[in-house]
Amino acid sequence: MKSTILFMLAGVFGPGLGQVLIYVGMERVGMSLAGNISNSQTLFAALGGVLFLQEQVTPLGGLGLVILLAGVTMVGMDPSAGNIGRPRRTRDLARPFLSGLFFGGSYVLRKMALQIVPEIALGLPVVSTMSLLSLALWAPLMRQRFANPGGKALVMLVIGGLFTGAAQGFSLWSILLGDLSVVIALQNTQPLFTVALAALFLRKLERVTRLVVAG
Repeated sequence: MKSTILFMLAGVFGPGLGQVLIYVGMERVGMSLAGNISNSQTLFAALGGVLFLQEQVTPLGGLGLVILLAGVTMVGMDPSAGNIGRPRRTRDLARPFLSGLFFGGSYVLRKMALQIVPEIALGLPVVSTMSLLSLALWAPLMRQRFANPGGKALVMLVIGGLFTGAAQGFSLWSILLGDLSVVIALQNTQPLFTVALAALFLRKLERVTRLVVAG
């Protein structure tokens, strides 16, 4: 029962709230910025692993986290980066940063639950269901409404959902076997692909600057 409650809370934190905030961040500052800043979840996951799971961060791992923090800072420094033709406010960067906080907390809760009941088949559906419920509850507060997309949008969202489901499964499997400070750091190589894909396919919508690439 305790493990189920932890999985439920993990689902509310992330993808639930974390996904809402990163989508808002993408709308406000663009995918290349929001995706990179949300990568701060590695820092929060590592900190949670040390505080609540008695994990240890090696000196080399600690250096990696410092470099990660420097990279996230560099990404947010360039005022010309992100959405083209839309002014950016400093507070807009807080959304993807809070997304990182919620996702980091979600990984800690998942690890705690897996230590009680090491069953990925239990964790994945519970986390996914609670994420959907939390999105339904938060939608009115975010002044959003549910709508059925059609055409190409539906196809792309279904493909994205399949990728997300597979990613969640591999994530739980990795968390079960390894330390958060290592697993989440490796998992969050995704900004490398985010920046590359944004530069390739979203040239008319976003500006990927040298400082963003360096970060």
